[in-house]
Amino acid sequence: MNQGVFPILSEYRRLLTTVLRENNWKDTGTVFITVRAGRNNEAGVPATGDNYSNWFGDWCRRNKDVLGLTDEEAEQAHLHMLRHSSISFELNNGTDLKTVAKMVGHSNAIMTDRRYGHVYDKSLKAASRRFNVLYEEAQKSSEEDPAL
Repeated sequence: MNQGVFPILSEYRRLLTTVLRENNWKDTGTVFITVRAGRNNEAGVPATGDNYSNWFGDWCRRNKDVLGLTDEEAEQAHLHMLRHSSISFELNNGTDLKTVAKMVGHSNAIMTDRRYGHVYDKSLKAASRRFNVLYEEAQKSSEEDPAL
């Protein structure tokens, strides 16, 4: 978890304590609760995976234009997309496969490679292209100055 999240969660916990007290809701010790009744719950109870999925899907549909999503993409949006995006981001920005596997809780890098290998392959190709550019620049330099 990013270090910047801790102060935010601390402030959130302070506000949550106030909300629980004002609504006479039981403090179950969970981080997130529902604040109003919805499709899957009553107000004041611990939020579930379905709550998060529904909230995320609703948010994507409401903000599809800002997010650059088509109607179909917004309808198919699901919370797990964030996990996939963060893993893809890490791999495409040079975080090694073993570290990413550990970060996301995979038992080994093979599991991560099977699911996200296509992303990793793109990173390898990009690294190869960068190496080729550096190699060509070095070749030019040595042709211009044989002492190099």
